[in-house]
Amino acid sequence: MRALVMLATLALPVCLVIAGEPEPDPFAYFIGTWNCTGHFVSSGAPIAATIRAEWDDRTLTLTVHHDDLAPHAYHSVETWGATKTPGRYHASIADRFSGVRWYKSDGWMDNTLMWSRTEDGREVERLVYIRKSDKTMSVNWLVARGTAELALGDTLDCVKG
Repeated sequence: MRALVMLATLALPVCLVIAGEPEPDPFAYFIGTWNCTGHFVSSGAPIAATIRAEWDDRTLTLTVHHDDLAPHAYHSVETWGATKTPGRYHASIADRFSGVRWYKSDGWMDNTLMWSRTEDGREVERLVYIRKSDKTMSVNWLVARGTAELALGDTLDCVKG
C-alpha cells in the first residue's frame, strides 16, 4: 500500500507557492533522466551527456545534474527555482571550470525556456531548452568570449528515458 501511495504522489503535478498562491510548476517537464547526444560547434566533435532532474519539496527547487560522458569531463549541479515575483526564475549552476554562476529566466515562451547570465550589464551566457515533445528536447549553450556576441558553443538533442 505504501508503494501505491508513493507512486500516486509522484504522478501529482508539482506546484510552487509564490506569495501564498499556487503556481503550476514550470519545471515538471524536466523531472527524470535525459540521454543526450550532440556536438561542439567550433570543432564538430561529438558529445554525449546525461541530464538528471529531481524536484525538492522542502526547497521548492529543481536540482539538475548534468554529466558529460567520456571522454569529456563536464559535470554541473544546478538549482532552479521561482522568485517571489510570479513568472520570474533564478538558477545557480556550479561546475569546476567556471565556479558558481547565477542565471535569470522569464519562464517558458511557447516551447522554449531560456536561462541568461549577465556580467557588467552584458549577456555573456545563455542556456536554451527547447521542448520538442513530452520526451524530447534540445539544449543549446551560447557563450560570449571576450567582446564577441553570443555564439553557439554546443548543442544537444535529448530523449527522456
